[in-house]
Amino acid sequence: LLVYVNDRFEVIEEIETVADFEQHYTDELLPLRNTLYNESTTDLIEDFVEENPPDLSEADLEQIEAWADFVAGEFVVVRYREDDAIFLDWTEPPQAYAARPARLPFVELWDESALPVPVSSVVLLPFENQIVYDGWIGVKNIIFG
Repeated sequence: LLVYVNDRFEVIEEIETVADFEQHYTDELLPLRNTLYNESTTDLIEDFVEENPPDLSEADLEQIEAWADFVAGEFVVVRYREDDAIFLDWTEPPQAYAARPARLPFVELWDESALPVPVSSVVLLPFENQIVYDGWIGVKNIIFG
């Protein structure tokens, strides 16, 4: 999907294929991810599913289509458990999401004593009947005094 976004918006000149994509570090790919969620995300996902440029299976396309129900924004991580973390969204109406990690377990991101942790630039996605975050997460600093 991100290669498709790059084809549409020419965000990173060197990326034309999945192999090109895989040669970049995660932080180098952040502009692509931001483009996906700053443009008309639902339209991009629908177009990708309809065109299916990588010739994905029907099951994979259904999974990608479900990503149109993403939630993006700022959250507060108030707790983590063995398999997920609790993300609170304070916008109206307030919501709580139990999200699974994309790569690293949450215990490797924060010490439990650091909780609650305000985070920004988070995208939560439905994936196989669960919620995952997309792998990018910004920690917000809070300064008192």
